Amino acid sequence: NKIGFIGGQESEVIGRFEAGFRAGVMAANPKATVDVQYAGAFDKAELGQSIASKMYSSGVDVIFAAAGATGNGMFKE
Repeated sequence: NKIGFIGGQESEVIGRFEAGFRAGVMAANPKATVDVQYAGAFDKAELGQSIASKMYSSGVDVIFAAAGATGNGMFKE
C-alpha cells in the first residue's frame, strides 16, 4: 500500500511521469500512498540508492524511477 517514485530533476516531463504513475497507482489501489522524492540529478546512482534505501526503510513496497542513471541506484537496494 506504500509506493515510491524517484524523479531526477523536477521538470515538466518528469512531472508527467509522476502524474501518470500516481494516477495508475490510485486506479489500482485507491488506498495506496505514493512517496515522491526528487534527486535533483540524472547522473547520481549513489543518490538514487540512498533515496531508495530510505524509502524501503519507511515501508515502501515498490519504487518506480524516472531519473536516468540516478534511478539505477535503486537496483542496488
